[in-house]
Amino acid sequence: MLADEFDARAHEAQVEIDIKTVRACSLQQQATVHRGEAVTSRDQLNELRDSADKLTAAAQPPRSAPALSVTDWQPTASPRTARLWNRGTRASDRSPHW
Repeated sequence: MLADEFDARAHEAQVEIDIKTVRACSLQQQATVHRGEAVTSRDQLNELRDSADKLTAAAQPPRSAPALSVTDWQPTASPRTARLWNRGTRASDRSPHW
């Protein structure tokens, strides 16, 4: 009778080991799937960032082009108006003399 009791306990322990082994394998499989999903998501995010960086760079003016100031502007007008406009030598004299 004592042998039967030990045999039952051994069987119970083996069943518990089998259950835990199946659970561990299941968790490892889930972890592998989640790692793959994380890599895919990270790759997609990096592609979106690269695309956004390219769009941002394309939307910005080139850095080598100087910004125009108010004094760089010249009106488009007839030659007579242009002569009147450019009559003065100082910037303050470059107003049209109408």
